[in-house]
Amino acid sequence: MRIGIYGGSFNPVHRGHKHLADTMCAKLNLDKCIIMPAFVSPFKTDKKSSVTAQDRFRMCELAFSEANYEVSDLEIAKNETSYTVNTLTALKERYPDDELFLIIGSDMLLSFNRWYRWQDILKLATLCAVSRCDEDPLQELEDFAESHLRKEGEVLILPFSPLVVSSTLLREKLKNGEDTSAFLHPAVKDYIQQNNLYIEG
Repeated sequence: MRIGIYGGSFNPVHRGHKHLADTMCAKLNLDKCIIMPAFVSPFKTDKKSSVTAQDRFRMCELAFSEANYEVSDLEIAKNETSYTVNTLTALKERYPDDELFLIIGSDMLLSFNRWYRWQDILKLATLCAVSRCDEDPLQELEDFAESHLRKEGEVLILPFSPLVVSSTLLREKLKNGEDTSAFLHPAVKDYIQQNNLYIEG
């Protein structure tokens, strides 16, 4: 099988996340895509939130309900800072004969060589960086991948037309009681309202 891994805080998960995942499933011809909510990302400086990891996991389950998606609690269950190399090592043990594709944003690509054990990550999975068609300098990304990363493993840079939405913006809108219907799956929106999430700053 060809298996994608798409991780993040998903705080909250929104239509932009789903659009990216759907697009990458098609571009990479994936048999399955694993959605991996982080317990705590090493890139997040503010680690305090009234929204629990279990809330974020459940919202991902609601947003990614199709059969080709699997929402995993692998990182959340560890109850510690989530490092991609550890996650991929565990997945490779689970799927030893399958191809793994790690999906990241282009903003992460240019600092990928500073990730914890990044060389090992490239031995475990093909790195797939999403390049926003309207913003990213594609040649800069290609040059960086060629000069810094591809000697360690395979790196794909895939053009992508994103939906313009961010979790930070959504949290602010939810706190202010603004309408977020255009950005959230209806079941996610209902879950947020039923559990009074994001009402505090």
